[in-house]
Amino acid sequence: MKAALKKAAAFILRDLRIGASYRMSFVLQALGILFTILTFFFLGKLVDATKASSMLNVRGGYFTFVLIGIAVSNYISVASRSYADRLREAQLTGTLEAMMMTPTPVGQIVIFSTIYDFLFASMRVAVYIGIGAAFFGLDVSNARWGWALLFLLISIIAFSSIGIISAAFIMMFKRGDPLATVLNTASFLFSGVYYPVEVLPGWLQWVSAALPMTWALRGLRAAISPTPGGGNLLTEALILILFSAVLWPVSLAVFSMAVKKSRKDGTLGKF
Repeated sequence: MKAALKKAAAFILRDLRIGASYRMSFVLQALGILFTILTFFFLGKLVDATKASSMLNVRGGYFTFVLIGIAVSNYISVASRSYADRLREAQLTGTLEAMMMTPTPVGQIVIFSTIYDFLFASMRVAVYIGIGAAFFGLDVSNARWGWALLFLLISIIAFSSIGIISAAFIMMFKRGDPLATVLNTASFLFSGVYYPVEVLPGWLQWVSAALPMTWALRGLRAAISPTPGGGNLLTEALILILFSAVLWPVSLAVFSMAVKKSRKDGTLGKF
């Protein structure tokens, strides 16, 4: 365990040094967050004046609803893309095969390579919620942060499963994974990031129910900005745990098969 923690810290320090060398990127991302918050703050004033506001099931109206959705979407973007992006980067820089030859298990290499990305995404989420609460009236006075943290952890496992499968696809075929792209697009379209699932036709609501992001958003909104009778946290947590319990071992098995095949074919470091 101690050795694994040291390796994880080494990966984080490496990525932090790389990130710190692009300081303008931090400034541009901060401005992007501010412009996004302003856009949806004013849009919320329009939506809250309509009957649609009754479907939101959060305190604070549409602004609170969409801000939580955007913040959480940072995690699915990182989890579904970061594993494949880091793997591709290692292939292009020629470090993948060298890392695979070390005693460090392949699973640790893949997971540790993305810890910095998740930490940075967490910082972005904190900035979204912090600015929203401090300056734009985001109501988190009744937030249940323990539940929110639980939902985030389970969500990361579920979303990461998609990312690991995408990394396995790149390992074998040296190209991006169309499955991850389709699932990401479907999640943003049908899971209720920008609008409540209830506005969708009935048959599309069934599609929504089959996506883990739907349950992550419902749980996090109910935890961060709860309303009376606004959601059953235990039920939503159990459904999300079921998604994770199914997807995580499948993704690891697929990635392990991809590594074995690449080693057998001698294509591990090729791109």
